Amino acid sequence: MKYLLFCLFSIFIFAQDNVEMLYNAAVEKYIKNDYDKAVEYMEKVYSLSPQQKYKNFIIKILYEGANYNYMRQNYTKAYEYTSKALKYTTENENINQLHKILADILQKTPSAKKQISQTEKEIKQEIKEQKTFQPTKKTKTQLEQTTKLSYEEPVKPKVQPVIIEDRRYKIMFFIVLSLFSFTTVSFIIYQIKVQIKIRTELQNKLTALQKENETLKTQLLEAKKEIETFKEKDKMYQQQIKHYETELKEKDKIISSLQNELANISKLSLTQTKIPTTTKQSIEPQLSFDNQQKQILSFLSTISNPEIYSEYELELYREKFASMLKTLFEMNPQKTYSILQQMLQNENAYNRINVVSALAEIGTEETFLMLFNLYEKDKDVRVKREIIKQLMKLKQKILQNKVSLPESIKQKILSLLEEEKRKGEWLF
Repeated sequence: MKYLLFCLFSIFIFAQDNVEMLYNAAVEKYIKNDYDKAVEYMEKVYSLSPQQKYKNFIIKILYEGANYNYMRQNYTKAYEYTSKALKYTTENENINQLHKILADILQKTPSAKKQISQTEKEIKQEIKEQKTFQPTKKTKTQLEQTTKLSYEEPVKPKVQPVIIEDRRYKIMFFIVLSLFSFTTVSFIIYQIKVQIKIRTELQNKLTALQKENETLKTQLLEAKKEIETFKEKDKMYQQQIKHYETELKEKDKIISSLQNELANISKLSLTQTKIPTTTKQSIEPQLSFDNQQKQILSFLSTISNPEIYSEYELELYREKFASMLKTLFEMNPQKTYSILQQMLQNENAYNRINVVSALAEIGTEETFLMLFNLYEKDKDVRVKREIIKQLMKLKQKILQNKVSLPESIKQKILSLLEEEKRKGEWLF
């Protein structure tokens, strides 16, 4: 008898531990929105311990799973959840309403009509079975009587006591054996379920790793494609570099030719020493001025096409052009003023841009008046940008006391830059 009680107690404890484990697993899956697994574990809990709180929790999981899938337009899955919830209860208005909505939505699709009708029949059948399976008063009283009789001590017959004792021992042995077999079978089933669970988890991890491997493969292919595009761009850049190198060589040739022309001009000036001094003093300045003017105009025509030069090259050429005009100004200021006026009236905007640095380099009141007049009247944005650029350089020199200009011109430069700064159209 003690061994029987011990077996019953061990079975009860094992069942309770299994219920707690399955309940915790269901709660974990419910938190992770894995409603299928949560319902599966809670149904096992409810089969082991049919309590109302477990039933209510199953209904809650099914209702939330239906809402979750309904919000994501997975109406068939949501309908499965509501139909399963109706097997547990038909009194929840929210579940009934959601079930009707889903049925109306799925009625529009012909493939789902058969499934809806079949599930509705199953729900009605189970509701009827739940209603019909109500124990009557007679069955209750009979059960009470049987339980009472089972706990009452057996009546000792007056005849053949030994046979009765043997029968009792056989019954107890059979009960113990059946309980032991039940515990072993349940333990084996539990172990099998645990192994299946571990296997499914490992299978899920394997599939996840396979998906990650596929994504990594796709990323690798994309990286290879990007590398190929970079290689193609590199080839294009190499070709552009070669093109620029050839252009630089041509420009170097132009510069060398200009230098040769300057050397020839210097040689011509030396050959003119045999001319008498009276005529030499009157002719030589005129010849040199005209030659300088021709060189300046030819050089201006070469740099007036900025498409073949880079910004750095244009900056160097403009500085050289400004120095050439300054030397021409030192030879004959009046004629240089007229040449500058003609250049400023040229229709090509790049000719006007190239003259701006020369006006700042000469640095007289007349050249600054020309510069300010060009700034006010010229409508080309590129010309204004070059003027502001040169004025910014002059501002730095003024602040560092590296240039000697009249006070009026200094104030004009600073006020003009402040006005442009307030407009906010240029970067300073």
